[in-house]
Amino acid sequence: MNYHRTTATSVRFIEHQVKDPAAGMSLDQIDKNIYKHAKALQQLAFRRNELSPASRLPPEILTRIFTLLASRPPSSQALSKPKRYLWVRVVHVCRRWRRVAVGCPALWTRIVFSYPKWARAMLTLSKAMPLVVSHRATRTSRQYPRSVKMVESALQHIQRIKQITLELPSSWLQLIFNTLPGDASAPLLENISVSTSECHTIAPISRMFTLDTPILRTLQLSNCTVHWDSRILHHGRLVSLRISFSVLPRSTAALPQILPVLAHNPNLQTLALRNVLPKSSPHPDTPLDHPPVILPQLSSFELTCEDSFTFVDLARYLSVPRSSSLGLTCGDASEGTDDLLSLAVPHCDPGLGGKAIRALRLSGTSSGWFHIGCCLELEEPSKAELIRPKLSRPAEHLRITCKFGENPIREESAGFISRVLGTPGLRTLEHIHVERLLDLPSDVWWDLLRDQVHIHTIEIRECHATSFLIALNTRVGDGDTPTSSSGNEDGLGSGFGTLSGSTPTPTHHLLPNLGHLTLVAIDFNDEAEGTIFSDALSNFLLSGNRGTVLGSLTIRTCYNVSAEDVARFRDGLVGTVDWDGVVTGPDVMDPRAMAYEPTTSEEEDF
Repeated sequence: MNYHRTTATSVRFIEHQVKDPAAGMSLDQIDKNIYKHAKALQQLAFRRNELSPASRLPPEILTRIFTLLASRPPSSQALSKPKRYLWVRVVHVCRRWRRVAVGCPALWTRIVFSYPKWARAMLTLSKAMPLVVSHRATRTSRQYPRSVKMVESALQHIQRIKQITLELPSSWLQLIFNTLPGDASAPLLENISVSTSECHTIAPISRMFTLDTPILRTLQLSNCTVHWDSRILHHGRLVSLRISFSVLPRSTAALPQILPVLAHNPNLQTLALRNVLPKSSPHPDTPLDHPPVILPQLSSFELTCEDSFTFVDLARYLSVPRSSSLGLTCGDASEGTDDLLSLAVPHCDPGLGGKAIRALRLSGTSSGWFHIGCCLELEEPSKAELIRPKLSRPAEHLRITCKFGENPIREESAGFISRVLGTPGLRTLEHIHVERLLDLPSDVWWDLLRDQVHIHTIEIRECHATSFLIALNTRVGDGDTPTSSSGNEDGLGSGFGTLSGSTPTPTHHLLPNLGHLTLVAIDFNDEAEGTIFSDALSNFLLSGNRGTVLGSLTIRTCYNVSAEDVARFRDGLVGTVDWDGVVTGPDVMDPRAMAYEPTTSEEEDF
């Protein structure tokens, strides 16, 4: 009996110990047991990681994976939570990954200056590998941030830096580059991009131009002083040169300074000069005696200047391939446009070495700015893009942005468009995009489009379009004179009178292959030449003399369009009508809402 009582007591004691293993232990004993079990769990975790497939990868494979991860540009999330999103997180996965990552100097060559402690460690871990120094910051206080001080420390390793990309306030840039030793050698430096985050100040970075950069290939400076006689610009290996100022600086570069730089870099592929050259005189007193500068590999040339004479003056000394893309922005094109076009338009003429153009973009503003863009490829917008306020634009082979004056459209702009559309290379147009362009008379549109027989897509956005449709509804006669489809038999109103004195026998309408018409933010109550836009569109679709069926009509966010109008359009010669259902709008659209004053950033991207 006593035996059984003793056994039951022992069982109850053992069960209590299992349920509460710390029973009867002191605090010190509990801590020792916690440490012992934690070490055991850690060893088990280490062993488990070693047995996983990822841990069996050779260090060379892991290193390659890590460097690919590090080469991806960081997102905004990565910069706000770097331990979670940046490549640094690989060192927190397991002991082996950490050992491999720390022993890979190439992984730490892209310094993260936003975290100074990391930047200091990365400079050490990168050892002798080439560095990428990239940092962007704005002035939030007068204090010089620690991140910028770390940029100073990194530039002391200039002998192993291969890329510098800085966007900082001008005073910080000056302090950073002033720490460089004089006549320092940068044998690995290939790319330099320096800009100030304060667009109306010029950063004095004179010390940078003392560097010896024998293999520098790209140089991009924005709102920074430029020493045109420095060896950086004359070593002859540049393939990309971009110099820009937000406004024309007081001390500008003259042609005698720029032409030697271009002559010393014949391998240039990209050249962009924005507000670099001063305004030129249409009749210089003493022409510059300089031999032609030949740039046979140039594929992109961009120039922003105050007037067209500046471009003409520079182009007189340059010899560039006609196949290169050309971007011109002139603050005043009221004079010298003939010379400008004679130099620019051949880039769109295959017979002269240029490229055949498939798409044309025309736009303007009420302040007098006018834009024409010629594209090699046709990029039709998707339905989602049609409701966006700004479309993504295809690359433009020829881009001319200029300002004619307060009321340019009736004379200079029409003549400008006519000269460009008359280029043989533009006879292959397939797409026209018209945006915020002030109204042109229908006879002008007819003259511009009469030779365009390949166009199948037209998009009109935020502008008066009645005269454009009137022109589309006219026919091309034997005598190349516009004649309307007027008369009761065609159902056209009085606004479609004959556009010229003669009325030869009609042969076909303008744009006989037109298949798609897109209208965005158009006022259907807009009136021109005695005709309302909705009537002009209806008559255009109902005209039996066109002989062809419009494939599709797309209407997006237009004013004063009704369901009855859309039903009328569907009765015409059109395959499908895609309407977003917007039926309200102002009685009369304000013209300035369609040709608005652009902001500074919009004009820069115009």
